Amino acid sequence: MDAKVYELHGDVAENVLRRLLAYQNIGGASERRIIDAATAIEQAGSAGEFSRSVTDNHQSLWKMGATGTIGLEIALNESVEKRMLDLEVRALEFLWKREEELARIIDQESTPRRLIESHLRRLPIKLKPRIAQAVAEVEGLSR
Repeated sequence: MDAKVYELHGDVAENVLRRLLAYQNIGGASERRIIDAATAIEQAGSAGEFSRSVTDNHQSLWKMGATGTIGLEIALNESVEKRMLDLEVRALEFLWKREEELARIIDQESTPRRLIESHLRRLPIKLKPRIAQAVAEVEGLSR
């Protein structure tokens, strides 16, 4: 009988493995087993290191035992959660920058020119003519 072997890589492999582990561990685990799995992850240094050590050693799920597979499931889920949080942070940073730009434009449009000029005169430094001209041009465009 010919055994079919599939080789998966990247996100596809991670998704398949996470589903497989969730199915394999569907009955849950004892508190002791979870603590042992967490300890194994800590000893590896991080969830990512734990996952890498498993893949680098080409360990089968059967040889890893229940504690190892629970640890791998925890590590993979942590990795996915971390990537999701990183995406969320990047999205928030993008929105923040966009909102700051909109606020700057609104400030320029709603601030009277004479108020801007009076604030510029009170600065402890004098703007170079080129900078002052650029400020005036930007203000003129915003009208």
